[in-house]
Amino acid sequence: MTNKRVRVLQVTDKCAIRGSPIQGPSRLLLTWWPEFSKTNIDLTLCVLRGETGCYAFSKAGIFVEALNRGRMDPRTIFDLIRIIKRDRIQILHCHGYGSTTFGRLAGLLSRTPVIIHEHMIDDSIPLYQKIVDRILAPFTAKGVAVSHAVKAFMTGPRAIPEQRMQVIYNCVPNEFCIRFSNQEKDAIAKRYGIPREKKIVGIVGRLDPVKGHVDFLQSAARVLTTIPDTCFVIVGAGDIRKQLEGLAHELGITDNVLFLGHCENVLEIVSLFDLLVACSLSVGLSLAIVEAMAKGKAVVATAVGGIPEVITDGKNGLLVPANSPDKLAHAITVILKDEGLREQLGKAGEQRCRDRFLVTRAVEQLRTLYLDVS
Repeated sequence: MTNKRVRVLQVTDKCAIRGSPIQGPSRLLLTWWPEFSKTNIDLTLCVLRGETGCYAFSKAGIFVEALNRGRMDPRTIFDLIRIIKRDRIQILHCHGYGSTTFGRLAGLLSRTPVIIHEHMIDDSIPLYQKIVDRILAPFTAKGVAVSHAVKAFMTGPRAIPEQRMQVIYNCVPNEFCIRFSNQEKDAIAKRYGIPREKKIVGIVGRLDPVKGHVDFLQSAARVLTTIPDTCFVIVGAGDIRKQLEGLAHELGITDNVLFLGHCENVLEIVSLFDLLVACSLSVGLSLAIVEAMAKGKAVVATAVGGIPEVITDGKNGLLVPANSPDKLAHAITVILKDEGLREQLGKAGEQRCRDRFLVTRAVEQLRTLYLDVS
């Protein structure tokens, strides 16, 4: 019965991480929510730890039940069982190590099927988590990976059987493909202090070593030696901002680097970019890349994790090795100097986004999965 209503509890460890007020999985949930409201799937949300980062859900009119439990607090299991019974939950959909562990235990005790959703590749996954995953693998109804690279991590270290796995790519709202007018862009630039007369190269994401901001700044210094009228814009908050500001000063590029911190309307800023750089050292699948593609922006990215599933080198972006500021700088320079190439890559990226990464596609895949599991 495809029209039956299914109640799904989304469970996540936390909404914010390492100085950033919101993390990728939370942004993805915010993208899903309005689209699911048009379907026969009823979503509710539980956060195992504190309320940090939950403001974005409250702002969107989404109630968050924050348990405020510690990382290893066994009471979390019974909290989840209470919610399952109270709200007549039919499926638990879990994001994060704590959620997938406590969620599967709660699901086992309450006879509720559990889907675990992995957003990253963790090369340093703790041994205890590997042991827990192997014990709980039989009690996993389905595993969802945000890319085929993440799927390999789930079938390997996380011990989920291949036949229970499904890849559902990260997505953006359909309306992200709508373009801003030049007049709107002028107003956005004025609001954020972004110089419209310069080439704009941007990076979007929390300020965390894994995101490669050090490589971004080192490549910026190289690019500026040949294209001095370039502004490098850093969007995001995190614990290493002072370190990055210090590095920009050491490199002598402070006047060409703009730290904007956390921004609510990231797409406004991305609309001003000539080029997005995503130079992560490890990633499941980058939402920032997909968002830039939706706006028709050229992308330079590191060939790590699921990024090669999004970017085909030379077709809708350029790929470079991780930890290689010289090659990153060269790719940035090539695109900045060739307007025709920028436009070609941007158009191809937008089409790839429309074909594979819009929310309507992802939500329909999830809806089918929920109906199958319930």
